[in-house]
Amino acid sequence: MDRKYFKEIFNLEARIHEGHRDSRIDYDALGRIFNMVGFEPNPKQTAEFEHMFEQNGGTLNFNEFLNVFSLKSNPQFSEVDVKNAFRLLSKEYERPGMISLARVKEILTEMGITDLEIV
Repeated sequence: MDRKYFKEIFNLEARIHEGHRDSRIDYDALGRIFNMVGFEPNPKQTAEFEHMFEQNGGTLNFNEFLNVFSLKSNPQFSEVDVKNAFRLLSKEYERPGMISLARVKEILTEMGITDLEIV
């Protein structure tokens, strides 16, 4: 899914919380978002999400929200999915099977992953 899609979903439930300047969601809002997209977290994922909220003072900003969805989505990608994505991206270059580091960083940045996380 594209970052714009996640931003639209986030904005449906986000509001300014006391002590913050940016829009944020609380745990209840995340639950409503999960209902909208038809996701039911397993107990391990629920514990991870609760821990994220605890670490962030009970609310999440947009980038933190994207991290929740990365935790949710990682197990969904099979080896075949990853190979197909790589195959599609490598078609952008003259050398089949290759993706430039700059392009990988660009894609990860679009997904909300910071340079620190990329290294």
